[in-house]
Amino acid sequence: MDLQHLKAANQMENLDCNDILQCMLGVNELDTRIILSIEKNPKNIQEIAQEISRDRTTVQRALSKLLAMNIIHRKAKSTGKGRKYIYHAITREQLTHILLEDLDKCYRRIRGQIMHLK
Repeated sequence: MDLQHLKAANQMENLDCNDILQCMLGVNELDTRIILSIEKNPKNIQEIAQEISRDRTTVQRALSKLLAMNIIHRKAKSTGKGRKYIYHAITREQLTHILLEDLDKCYRRIRGQIMHLK
């Protein structure tokens, strides 16, 4: 989370799920749409691209980023022509845990800096 996101979130009256994910995880709107798309119904890349109306390459880049962040994971599924990857989001409980840990770290850092102002 960067300072700009923190200031923006602090000034918002009605934070929604997308706002929180974008602020706390540093993801963008596309990333958030992907996470929410596969949260309850795992999908392959073509299904995700079709559902969110984006091209496959754009979705692939976003998936790579989310995989590196450990927010999603994939499982290989064998097909007659090779294999497809099915993408799954982490559970809400896991995501909540990550967000609360990050929030606590941020709070401690900011509180420490404020204490140095005395």
